[in-house]
Amino acid sequence: DGLDNRLIGSVAIVGDTAYFGMASGRVYAVNIATGTVTAHYDDIAGAVWATPLVSADTVYVTSLDHFIYALNRADLALQWKKDLGASSAGTPALAAGRLYVGSFNNQLRALDAATGDEQWSAPTNNWVWGGPVAQDGVLYFTDLSGMVYALDAQTGAQKWAVTPGGVTRASPAVISDTLYVSDKHGKLYALNLADG
Repeated sequence: DGLDNRLIGSVAIVGDTAYFGMASGRVYAVNIATGTVTAHYDDIAGAVWATPLVSADTVYVTSLDHFIYALNRADLALQWKKDLGASSAGTPALAAGRLYVGSFNNQLRALDAATGDEQWSAPTNNWVWGGPVAQDGVLYFTDLSGMVYALDAQTGAQKWAVTPGGVTRASPAVISDTLYVSDKHGKLYALNLADG
């Protein structure tokens, strides 16, 4: 309570710790039983709008300052940061040692999760606001034009792309063999994973 000014994204709870970023750019780790701040990171120049992604020993945080940050889970010390060239407001996806992140310069990027080195980037029609979903070697995500994409996670090659509705900001969800996306008109679409 009273840590900072505004919490925009959700809170990631792993074990007994809550991880979250603030509009000020600060990132906190808080013990959920006591409310005690166990660690914080203060060197982000823009707002954090996305829920942090917590892996085994790393907390990944996107920001409006154009960088993605990899912080040590134990003390939130910086491991690396990577300039995406534009703001990012979505939670990244992690699969097979790669981090997948979209940004407001019409790109989805694959980064080495350990170093931040770029493996590939793929163009989109508009800003990628929500985070991607990785499933069985395929990345599914949306952009603000309403386009829904499926990319090969290894190469970034497009498998399919469709526009079922209007502007889409949220991350999609995958259940069984179906991809669910919603648009600004309040409509929910169910797409076949294989071909959209």
